[in-house]
Amino acid sequence: ITALVVHTPQRSFFADAANFGSVNNKSVAKPRINTGAGDHFNAGFMFALLYDFDWQSALVLASACSGFFVANGFSPDKENLKEFMTHWQSDFI
Repeated sequence: ITALVVHTPQRSFFADAANFGSVNNKSVAKPRINTGAGDHFNAGFMFALLYDFDWQSALVLASACSGFFVANGFSPDKENLKEFMTHWQSDFI
C-alpha cells in the first residue's frame, strides 16, 4: 500500500509517505440519493490520478463528483462538474 484515501460524508482524507491532508465534502441538505456516492467519489479520484492531478486536486474532484451525484441523483458530465465546482468551490478547501 503506497497511499490511503478515506471518504466520509463530511471530509475526504489522503495520506502517503510524503503527504497528508483533507478537503471538505459538499454538505447536501436534501440528498436525492446516497447509494452510489462512494462509487462516484472513487471514479472521480481515479480519473484525477489518471490525468496526473495532485492529491489535493484529486480529492476536490472526487468530492465534487460525489456531491453532485448526491444532490442531483444522476452522474455529472464535465459541464455539470464545472458549474458545481464553480458554485461551491469555497466549501471544498
